[in-house]
Amino acid sequence: MKNIKNLKLYDFEYIIPVKLSHLVWEKIQYLCSYINEVEWSGCTFYSIEGDLTKPETVYIKVEDMIPLDKGSTGFTEYSFDSRVLSYMMEKDYFNLKIGHLHSHHNMKTFFSGTDTDEVVENSEHIKPYLSIIVNNRHEFSAKIAFRIKTVTPTTFEFQNIDNSITTLSSTEESEYVGNYNCKIVLPESTWNVDETFLNQFTAINKPKPVPKIEFYKPKSNSKYTQTELFDEATWWQDTSSMPSEGVSLFNASEPLFCNFLRLGVYVPNDTLEQALEDLENSVTQSEDFNLYDYAASIKSNFKKWMGEYYGKPFILKSELDDTWEEFIEELIFSADEFVVLSELIELLTQENIL
Repeated sequence: MKNIKNLKLYDFEYIIPVKLSHLVWEKIQYLCSYINEVEWSGCTFYSIEGDLTKPETVYIKVEDMIPLDKGSTGFTEYSFDSRVLSYMMEKDYFNLKIGHLHSHHNMKTFFSGTDTDEVVENSEHIKPYLSIIVNNRHEFSAKIAFRIKTVTPTTFEFQNIDNSITTLSSTEESEYVGNYNCKIVLPESTWNVDETFLNQFTAINKPKPVPKIEFYKPKSNSKYTQTELFDEATWWQDTSSMPSEGVSLFNASEPLFCNFLRLGVYVPNDTLEQALEDLENSVTQSEDFNLYDYAASIKSNFKKWMGEYYGKPFILKSELDDTWEEFIEELIFSADEFVVLSELIELLTQENIL
């Protein structure tokens, strides 16, 4: 028999999902509730399909389990004895593979040296071999393991008795235990609720009506006329009328920033807080929302929307830069309240987003 201590684990990077049946999930919860101060262990019975060289095709489902040992605070073990065979005969599980499941009670889930040795040893007998660890908080660690062999050619060169150079070739065979880490997928919960509750739940989940959208129209009694705001030719003729350095003609305000966040659309009585809340809801609740495309749209249309807001397509670069900086600063200020803004700010400040 090979010395398992000499075998090494070879970790493949892909994480394979392992789905638990309702039956297994209920048994795990039961065991963690009633044996919660020491480790317990038992056999799992699972099906596996796909190709290990294409891990994205692998599908594993744990159909059932049977508890076989109540151990100590740091150890549990059992033998594949008649209890396992009898249960397999009773349930007709001979088409399923046998795996291992044990608890770490109140400790974190991880593969200790003993757990790793167990995986290495049993991977020779059950191919591939599934091992799962769970704790009382229902946190999981899992591996699917299988034996792999490598053959390495080696060439030896030496000086012979007659001073000639002689070469000899040989091959060295090494054995490893390949494994993929696994992610445990719990079964969907079934809820025992009445029809009235379900109807009300459906009602409150319907999309709320969207307010009528109109494009913003600048007020005619603006502090500055269009000529004063945008006609660069008048500034050099009368330098006394030019603003001092660092003073923004536009005085970018909340409605303008809302306009950017709404992708150039004006919403009556809009507030920055409402616009940011709608953005966060879109990111978290809509699978079709793409934050990268959203950021790219803001960056590519920023000048156009700013011109529409003030009623003039020509915008000075200095004013555009000032407004952009103020807009980013406003997002940074609100980032603590709206989690989505951290990623949005990072995208908006990337030079290669467009």
